[in-house]
Amino acid sequence: MKFEKVGQAVNAGFSAQVIPLKYISAPEVLKLVQPIVSKDGYASVFGPGNLLLVVDSAGNITNILSIIDIIDKPSVNKGCSTSISWKMPMPPNWQKY
Repeated sequence: MKFEKVGQAVNAGFSAQVIPLKYISAPEVLKLVQPIVSKDGYASVFGPGNLLLVVDSAGNITNILSIIDIIDKPSVNKGCSTSISWKMPMPPNWQKY
């Protein structure tokens, strides 16, 4: 996302959400959700409090929150899989991550 001038709207359809994580580290979550963030969106680890900052469309933030709800658990059994259904197509480069 690029800010050209002070006071200029970036995209009225975008929202920002700070997501607190309880059990999984923010850098791990960032690796997982980065490919899902839209090309004009933004995600990063925020502050020392194990937080994830996501700026994207409301629908995409909802998808990301759904994924985080599944994975941010006190204990994840190794070898188990969970299926996630997407409301929007995956980006073409998602397998690079």
